[in-house]
Amino acid sequence: MKHAFAQVEATNKANVTTDLRELHTIYRTDHKVTEQGFADSEGYWWFTIIRDPIERIVSTYQNRILQISEHKTGKWPRLRATLLGVSLEPSLNEFCSRLPRYRSMSRRLSAHMLPVQNYVGDSLQRFDAVYRMDEMDRLEADLKARTGVEISLQRMNSSGNNKSFGDLSPDAIRGICRFTKQEYQLIEGFYKFPDADAFQGS
Repeated sequence: MKHAFAQVEATNKANVTTDLRELHTIYRTDHKVTEQGFADSEGYWWFTIIRDPIERIVSTYQNRILQISEHKTGKWPRLRATLLGVSLEPSLNEFCSRLPRYRSMSRRLSAHMLPVQNYVGDSLQRFDAVYRMDEMDRLEADLKARTGVEISLQRMNSSGNNKSFGDLSPDAIRGICRFTKQEYQLIEGFYKFPDADAFQGS
C-alpha cells in the first residue's frame, strides 16, 4: 500500500521507489490511530485494508521469526527468552501458544502482531470502503478512478507462507484464538472467527 501511495505522489513514475526501508520511513504506520487523527482528516475518502488475523499471525511467524529472526534482535535475546520462558527456535505451535510472550521479545515483532484496532479504531463504520486482502483488484480500480493513476498493488514482502490454521496443535489453536478473538469481533462480516469451540474450551 505504501508503494501505491508513492505511485500516486510521484512526478516521475520511472523513479518510484520500491525500497521497503525508504517507504516505511516516508509512510509511517508505527503509531496508534486516534480520534484526533480522524478529526484532522475529516472530508477525505477513508478506506482500509483488513487481513485475516490468524493468517497475519502465521505469516508473522514465517517472515519475522523464521526468515528475519526479529525476536533475536537487540540486546540479550537469549536472556529475554529465558526470562519469558520461550525458545529462540520456536515451532509454529510454540509461537502460537505463547504469542504475548513472543510479542514482548521485540518492538518490531510486536508491531506485526498488533490488532487491527490499532490502525482502524473501534469501528469500521466510519470508513467509506473496506477491502479484504483478496480484493486488491477492486482497490486498484477504485484508486485509479479517484486519482487517475494506474496503480499496481504489488506484494513486496512475501513470507513464503505454507502453513495454515489447520496445521496447529490444540494448544496453539487455543492460544491464537485467545489472541485474535477481539479482532474477529470487530471485522465480523469480513472474516469469520474459525474455531469458537477451541476458544471456549481454553
